[in-house]
Amino acid sequence: MAMLPMTDALAAELRSALSAGHAYQGLELISEKLASEQKGLDALNKKAPENPQNARVSRILFLANDGSERFYRDCDALLSRYPQRLLACRLEIPGEELGKTLFGSAKMVRSVLVVDKRVGGRALLALLPPG
Repeated sequence: MAMLPMTDALAAELRSALSAGHAYQGLELISEKLASEQKGLDALNKKAPENPQNARVSRILFLANDGSERFYRDCDALLSRYPQRLLACRLEIPGEELGKTLFGSAKMVRSVLVVDKRVGGRALLALLPPG
């Protein structure tokens, strides 16, 4: 899993995505959302097997760097379960600082899933150094 710096631009993208409903926070909710989406994809593939969905990364999971071993095992399990559509990036920021960055208060945030492909693209671009 890639370890990436937390940039101001990425923080702004994640804040915007969370407030617009294009991202979810918390591994339990993220797991539920991914499972629900998979049920929908599976049902669609049963209805139209001749038109399978293209396998492409469309969800990006951003993780704090201070999770427990179990937390990262759970994240790896999600990556294994949804390999065609899920990418994960571990950020160089602890969960409490990530919460403060995203919500302006001392809130523990160890995982954020971006579910909109345009927002995901902007989030990845926000990781690049300015210039």
